[in-house]
Amino acid sequence: MKAFVMTRYGAPFQEAEVPRPTPGPGQVLARMAAAGINHADDRARQGEFKALFKPRLPSVAGGELSGTVVQLGDGVSTVGVGDEVFAYTGVVRTGAFAEYAVVDAEALAPAPRTVSLTEAASLPVVALTAWQALVTLGQVQPGQRAGAWRLRRGRLGDHPAGQAPGRHRRHHRVEPPCRLRP
Repeated sequence: MKAFVMTRYGAPFQEAEVPRPTPGPGQVLARMAAAGINHADDRARQGEFKALFKPRLPSVAGGELSGTVVQLGDGVSTVGVGDEVFAYTGVVRTGAFAEYAVVDAEALAPAPRTVSLTEAASLPVVALTAWQALVTLGQVQPGQRAGAWRLRRGRLGDHPAGQAPGRHRRHHRVEPPCRLRP
């Protein structure tokens, strides 16, 4: 399959043919629709995360993705073949810049129906940033209401960025400030 790989630190990503991965227990194989690119991808390419992990080069790059599940690893019951999903694999496990990617099932979320799969691929880091701001820093508890300012073209309350992927999902009601009442 075609992929963009990191061949050495500091070098541009290179197009290459690589073997199609196989999902292990708790993982799925997704046919990629799109991949987001963000600062973490560039920082990994520059070698800034070498103290955390050292991928065997060449390494398929990319951590934000959307696509369709095509194969399940053992023990996966939260998604099915044919499901459209989005995910953030993190900076240690990458692989989104390819035709197929293996993803931990717990890192997946159903792709929002209000946006295209291309748009969904750009959401995971944004969603996790919002989640960290609300839950980690703001200590918003399940069931509480919280206001959020505009996020690019939409409000966080009705924007898919309010839907954190995978294990970070919680039941919070996030509303734009104009809807909050004292």
